[in-house]
Order: sequence, then C-alpha cells, then structure tokens
Amino acid sequence: MKCQHCGSTDIIAIQGQNYCLNCGYSVADAPVKAVRPQVGQVQAKPTVALGGARPAKSGHASVAKKKSVKAGAFNLRDTPRHASHTHTWRSSAHPLRFSLQVSAAVALAVAALVGFALWFQLDNDLIIYIIAASLVVLVIEAILAQSALLYGLSRFEDGRPTPRRYWWAAARDGFMDVINADMVALIVATAVVFASTTVWRLSLQLSALSLPERIVFFGAINLVLGWILVGTYVIRRLAMPAIVIGGVTASEGMKLGYRLYLQAGGRLVVVALEAIFGRAVAAVVLAVGVFYVVHSLSSAANGQTIVLIASIVTVAAVVFVLVLVLLEWEARIWLRHYRHWATTFSPAERIRLLTGRLPAKS
Repeated sequence: MKCQHCGSTDIIAIQGQNYCLNCGYSVADAPVKAVRPQVGQVQAKPTVALGGARPAKSGHASVAKKKSVKAGAFNLRDTPRHASHTHTWRSSAHPLRFSLQVSAAVALAVAALVGFALWFQLDNDLIIYIIAASLVVLVIEAILAQSALLYGLSRFEDGRPTPRRYWWAAARDGFMDVINADMVALIVATAVVFASTTVWRLSLQLSALSLPERIVFFGAINLVLGWILVGTYVIRRLAMPAIVIGGVTASEGMKLGYRLYLQAGGRLVVVALEAIFGRAVAAVVLAVGVFYVVHSLSSAANGQTIVLIASIVTVAAVVFVLVLVLLEWEARIWLRHYRHWATTFSPAERIRLLTGRLPAKS
C-alpha cells in the first residue's frame, strides 16, 4: 500500500483506518487520485503531521514563485483559505505573546491586591487571608497557563496552530488529572523527606557502627532517597504534557514519566537541573532588585504615596518575571524533551502522546 499524498509506503493501521507515518494523512485502501480542491472546499478529515515535522509551506499567489511538488501531492495548507486562517492563528496565538500577556495579567492582579491592602492599611489577619487566597489563585492560574501553553506550543511546533480558546479548553479538560498527578508527586516527596529525617535521627542513635561506617551506610541511603525525590519531580514534569497533549489520565501520565525516568534518568536529571537553574537565576536577580528598591526607599525621605507606588511596581515586576520563567523557560524545556522521547516509542504510542487530545472548544 502506498500513500496517495506523498508516495510513502510507511503505512500503519489504527482502529481500522490507515495512516501515513511520513505525512500523517489518512490513506485510502485503494489508490485515489488526489484532486486539488477549489477555494471554499473543505477536506473530509485532515490528519496531523507526527513527530514535530512541519508540512511544507504553501507558495505565493504568483505561479512563477510556487515550489514544485510531487504529482498528486496535496496539503490542506496549500489552499488560500487555510493559509489565511493559519496566518491569523500564528499571529494572534503566538506562544511568546501568550506568555507575556498571561504574565502581565497575573502581575497586575497581584499588584492590585497588594496595593489595596497597603492603601487601606488592613489588619494582619485580613492581609494573611488575602495572601493565602492570592497564592491559591496564582497556583491555579499557573497550572492552567502552563497547560494551555504546552498544548498550544506543541501544535505550533507541529505546524498545526489553533486559536487560544482551544488552548484553554485543553487546559481545563486536563486540569483535574494534572492536580491528581501533583498530589501523587507531593505525597511521594513528603514521604521521602520524612524518611530522610528518620534516617538522620537513626544515624545519631546508632553507636555500634564507627563514624566512617555510619557515613557510608547512611550516605548511600540518602543518595537513594535523593534519587527518588528528583525522580518524583521529573516524573511529574513529564506527566503534565502527556496529560495535556496526549489526553492520558493522571495514572497513565505518571507511569509514562516513571518509564522514561528508568530509561534515561541521568539525562532527565540534567534537564531538571537546567529548569531549576532558571528559577535560581530569576530568584537571585529579583532578590537583588528588591534589596536595591528597599535600600533606596529607606535611605531617602519619601512620602507614603511614593513608598506605595514603589511597592506595587516591585511586586508586579517580581510576579511578572516568575510567571514568565515558569512559562517560557520551564514549559519549553520539558515540552522539548517530552516530544523528543515520545518519538522513540512505537508509532501507535507516538500518535497518542503527540496528538491524543483533539482540539475542542468548550
């Protein structure tokens, strides 16, 4: 059997339907002569390119500038109508623009709450309540924003951009599974920390072993516990794109992360250190900036209005940078490696992990 679109013979059957591994389009059982549709016609059911491969770009309107293609090859993106929609989606739903807008919105919301509390000089209990509520809202918004960016960025990398409403729909659909994966990771991490504390206390009470023996024995135990703790973080980070992009459940996502951690643990630990390094750099830069602002305000005679404005601007800047790091640094790092390892699986698994969640607005 040969693909009528690209001529490839790499065909796979999934649920009674044949798909081409080269271009991702459905393949008819019998050879079909592809006909270029007119403007306004819609293809029956376009499929997607796999493994991050981008379809060939459509040519310009002028015939002299069009690129030559194989006879019988057809891509939905070649039609003027689809090309126009693709251009609109790419310009309006660009991942970087999405990250900047979300970071700015969250920063302004938090700064407004801080300014409200400082301006009306609320009591400490109410301020603590506002801070706790703000943290809960920030965590929820961060999870939703990261999920939406993972879905939108993955489709953008595949050359299949979608409007932002589909990004948020995918984030909402997978929200509870992401929360379940987070809770499992949190429980495991808490158990590891508790076990490490127990081991440390036990090492202080054992006098039968010499000091070098205790160092070697309990050092080895702590290394194993540290490996499990880092693995919990890596597994959770790999489960998130599997849930959002692949449409798997929380348990399936955690199993996938565990499978990859056993397969390439050392390389994934380096990825985790790379992601944590971005947070550390951002934290140091922000700490220096906050110290400079506080020192400048304390060393000069400024009125209450100046101090209030400086505090609001500082809080907004800190939140903006932190959210932007979470989106543009961590999300891109883990998505890149998730897509890389997904291509090493079998074709059926790869199709599900990269295109399992269909775009559906809600």
